[in-house]
Amino acid sequence: MNKLINKTHYFLIAFVLLVASCAKESSFETGKGLNTAAAGTLKDSLSSCRTIIVKGSYAMDSILTDSNYIIVTANITKGGIYNFYTDTVNGMWFKDSSFILNTGVKSFILKGYGKPIVPNTQTFKVYFNTDSCTFSITTTGTLGGGVIVVPPITSTDYLPLNAGTNWTYTSNRGDITYTVSNFLTAPINSKQYSIVVSDASDTTYYRKDNAGNYYTYSDLNVLPSRIERIMLKDNVAAGVFWDTPSYTDTYTQPGVGTITVNYKIRDSIELKNSTLTLNGLIFSNVIKVKTSANVTATLNGVPFDLGVSNDFIYNYYAKGIGMIKYIEPGYTEELKTFQIR
Repeated sequence: MNKLINKTHYFLIAFVLLVASCAKESSFETGKGLNTAAAGTLKDSLSSCRTIIVKGSYAMDSILTDSNYIIVTANITKGGIYNFYTDTVNGMWFKDSSFILNTGVKSFILKGYGKPIVPNTQTFKVYFNTDSCTFSITTTGTLGGGVIVVPPITSTDYLPLNAGTNWTYTSNRGDITYTVSNFLTAPINSKQYSIVVSDASDTTYYRKDNAGNYYTYSDLNVLPSRIERIMLKDNVAAGVFWDTPSYTDTYTQPGVGTITVNYKIRDSIELKNSTLTLNGLIFSNVIKVKTSANVTATLNGVPFDLGVSNDFIYNYYAKGIGMIKYIEPGYTEELKTFQIR
């Protein structure tokens, strides 16, 4: 750090002398005054982001120090005042602003501020003028017996679907991780769906519109056929419900006969803007959705018991994070760690 201070001291002396000797050339009339913004790019000649180096260790609940910083490389095309900064993620952010005279490829040190909230890996964006590039930081630590308040990662919606976003849940069958992989190649009902895959190889498809509706295209654990339905509305009050159009599916089982299954599903908002504590984390802006399914069936035209429970299912969604809890008879998932891209 002392070396950096000395280097800055000599730079300021040289800068003052240069300004004094070139006062006539540096004027507001020519647009080259001290208030002029620097210009440049974070990208290389192929329009790819240059490598961002992360320095220091990051531990939950530990305030960042001078050893926590990132090194950003930019191609400066015009000297002036520059401002590099990141978004705030997991309680941390980075920034650096000053004045630069020389053009060309330069490195900049962005000091870290804040305090990591939870132990996980998060993606940051660094900004310079109209450019932005991403990098990741892993925070270590354990949750222990205390609770941590988790603010919304983004104020956009209740289901982030950028590729790479993932959630790990504890359950009574062990931990399970779901990851957003990419978009489905072929649209469903002329709509583009994102693919979410679990480490148990289960695949589900999701999409959202700009009106507060969230859709899933999935089976109902009865037949392999999938249906599209609205699973969440963030634009209605608690107590509001909506019905998925009735759906009938028929298939033939060799040696048994023809089975016809009728589905009728109702979803409702049980709670809105509530708070929920899971695995030592306190989530706010939570919506609780209750799903009730009425499933009946016939075998060769005669009423038939599929052995399917018509009990309620509950999903909890936190703003900016996604599903944080799932409950069905005999099975529960609770969010443990997450990474929002």
